[in-house]
Amino acid sequence: MLHDHRLVRLSASIASVALACSAHAGIRYVRAGQTLPANQQDGLSWATAFASLQAGIDAAVSGDEVRVAIGTYVPTTGTDRAISFVLKQGVRMRGGYAGTGADPDERVISLYTSTLSGNI
Repeated sequence: MLHDHRLVRLSASIASVALACSAHAGIRYVRAGQTLPANQQDGLSWATAFASLQAGIDAAVSGDEVRVAIGTYVPTTGTDRAISFVLKQGVRMRGGYAGTGADPDERVISLYTSTLSGNI
């Protein structure tokens, strides 16, 4: 059995890890047609959004949200039909964003359609 001071220290450590994880939760941005080189795409803003939806998902951690701008997204640029999008538990994906213009955070699903397609 753990002594009380060890139990308190363990509880404090778990709480610290939980706070650290929630502090890193954020938004990842994905925009079809992104023209930045891949090594400059960090997904932390619309200006540096990922061009690849899978890259945005891969960069996200549980609690994050992946915002997907208007466009059509495919799981690969190749022809391997066995490749698919791999989602992550705890990561929210939301489409329908403008991604550019005066208000890139404007979300109108009927106007800014985000399509995930397997048509490769």
